[in-house]
Amino acid sequence: MLRIRQEQMEVFAQVGLRQFEQEAVEHIREIWQEEYSQLGEAGIRAFVKAGIERAQEHGFQMKYDVGRYLDLMLAFGDDFDRSFWAESILSEESLPPWLKMEELWEQAVLLLDDDNESD
Repeated sequence: MLRIRQEQMEVFAQVGLRQFEQEAVEHIREIWQEEYSQLGEAGIRAFVKAGIERAQEHGFQMKYDVGRYLDLMLAFGDDFDRSFWAESILSEESLPPWLKMEELWEQAVLLLDDDNESD
């Protein structure tokens, strides 16, 4: 029977994390071109690592949710999670992380639509 030691599991997790970080950098390069140009490759990599940590602090573990969290940081600023609208959702302990992200995303779309209408 094949047995995987804890150390091996940690290596697998690190490889997966590095792969996700690379995917996130590529996503930002494609979608957030201005921000990518401003920060450069090294700055975006640092941003992604910090953003992943912030997302995990709020309970987000799924790649999809962490990726959306990074997009929210880019759209509203690194500390968007401290704004009233985001903080009220993130602090709701009865909601699972995936539902918190859905609510954050819906609220973000409304806010961005309001901004575009007022321009």
